Amino acid sequence: SFLQKRERKRKKELTSKLKGWNEMNRHGVAIASLALGAFIMFLMSLAVYFIGGQLAKGIIAEAGSDINLVDWKYYYQWLVVYMGGIAAVFLLLWTALSHWVLGSLGSKRWIWLLLGALLAAISIAYPIYYDNQSAKFMIDMSIPALFFVFYFVLGYWGGSIFTTSNKHKYTPLLAGFFH
Repeated sequence: SFLQKRERKRKKELTSKLKGWNEMNRHGVAIASLALGAFIMFLMSLAVYFIGGQLAKGIIAEAGSDINLVDWKYYYQWLVVYMGGIAAVFLLLWTALSHWVLGSLGSKRWIWLLLGALLAAISIAYPIYYDNQSAKFMIDMSIPALFFVFYFVLGYWGGSIFTTSNKHKYTPLLAGFFH
């Protein structure tokens, strides 16, 4: 009887230690997912910057002598920084929601879709708005299309497939093909 009580006490202590470890591990995975999401958006921004720099030659040739490449790249650099930050906020917001807020609730695909729709609209509208703010910067529709593909499709959608918590890993559309 004494040995049985002692064994039960030891098992209870071990179980509570494992629960604490699992809780720390869960937060570590969430923080690593946030870091992965930020890194994905950083890579998308690099790709957008270099591809957009190649598109600039055609855009500037079309604009004539009003715009030079150095000025265009300066404005484009800041556009990429702003849009990369906005896209990262959306991906990190979804990642944080999936790990800490949504918990064990059912499918919350509508939240993922709402964030994605907002980011898709911003990735198309913001470059057009930014274009209208400066006479030294001009874009054609290839730049908003580039932003849409890299920030929404590859960044948000692709990134959310790899950063969403296990409880919600099938929430992003077509995530079942990757898990």
